[in-house]
Amino acid sequence: VVFESPRRLESLVRDVVKELGERRIAVARELTKLHEEVIRGRASEVLARIEGTPPRGEVVVVIEGAAELEPPSIDELVEEARRLIATGLRAREAAAAVAAAHGGSANAVYRALLGPADGADARPAGEPGGP
Repeated sequence: VVFESPRRLESLVRDVVKELGERRIAVARELTKLHEEVIRGRASEVLARIEGTPPRGEVVVVIEGAAELEPPSIDELVEEARRLIATGLRAREAAAAVAAAHGGSANAVYRALLGPADGADARPAGEPGGP
């Protein structure tokens, strides 16, 4: 939610198109007053409607939030952890760092790093009992 001057509104919407892409936005003018007006649509559509004719009065802009990204697979998390291990982190630390960065479970990443539970040589390098 952004409170903006009518004189800067067009510039703001241009910036939304440039920096955030085609998010949905709503431009509301004179809320709770006699001449209340709301323009909704994709940022470029709203820009086309307000271009050259700034609204009068108080303006509020509501910008759609970013779309949620697909969470990485356990294989992608393990690969990221392995890259951290190659820089010198221990496997447990790397698993915790990757899990914290992606909102996952450090134990799940660590278990996946260990691989099959068929012996000590399944442990990653840098861990006790590992190669």
